[in-house]
Amino acid sequence: MELLKINRIDEVGKLLTQSGKSALNLYDLDGQTPELTCLCEMGANFDGVLGYRNMGGGFNVTTLALVKNSCYIDFHDKLVTMYGKKFTGHLEFVRFIITDGVGYIIQ
Repeated sequence: MELLKINRIDEVGKLLTQSGKSALNLYDLDGQTPELTCLCEMGANFDGVLGYRNMGGGFNVTTLALVKNSCYIDFHDKLVTMYGKKFTGHLEFVRFIITDGVGYIIQ
């Protein structure tokens, strides 16, 4: 939280990614949900992605990405295309913006 207060978003992203990698390794989530590992590996490497991690404890394929706003459309389109080449089904996205204090913004 302190890093967000002092606008060190890059460091927040690194911590986000590191925590996701440790969870994938510690709990062998790859064996249970290879789609999750694939999304994490692909998504973390696109331009404008500051951080990327798995969510949902391995019970589903949910990820959280910290993406520069100017890169979001490209991130979305590339991830959908690459995922579709390996797996069936479709991806759903919930876009949000980091805000000061409590709030909820729908775009």
